[in-house]
Amino acid sequence: IEAIKTEIKSHMENAVSVGLAEAFSQEAKKLRSSVKSLTFWFICIVVVLCIYTAIVSWKSGLFLDATNINSWLGLMKGLPVTAPVIWLSVFLGTRRSEANRLYHEYLHKEVIANSYSSYKKQIEELAESEEANQLLMTLLNNTVNTIDKNPSDTLDKKHSSNLPTQEIIKAIKKAFK
Repeated sequence: IEAIKTEIKSHMENAVSVGLAEAFSQEAKKLRSSVKSLTFWFICIVVVLCIYTAIVSWKSGLFLDATNINSWLGLMKGLPVTAPVIWLSVFLGTRRSEANRLYHEYLHKEVIANSYSSYKKQIEELAESEEANQLLMTLLNNTVNTIDKNPSDTLDKKHSSNLPTQEIIKAIKKAFK
């Protein structure tokens, strides 16, 4: 009966680790899909912007005579159309970067959850000693700390939740101070 209890206990420990890894894996898959979608739309918008700018430049004569002020004014007439498209591309690029960062955070958590059981088993196979017990405690502490860390905290450090227009206004204010 003790052997059965020990076997059940080891399977339960592995099941918790595998279940946690699976939850992180599912979240990573959702984020990967989001990254792909945002990348697709970002590329589409940049291509459309390039085509539109080329057409407007051609119509205004900018390609033929770049020194003519009327050519540049013709290009500026397209600004009401291009400015929102540029804003959208910056917005999509920022969101794509955030989603990609979160995706990598969840992948890291999945790897930690998957490797915990095997690391623990290797440490337990060492001779029963103070060093092995300390390694187990360090492994447990590191794993809990990694899993406990909220992935969105990394975004707070590097990514701004401001819209591109807010970032531009903030930069202008900073420049004139």
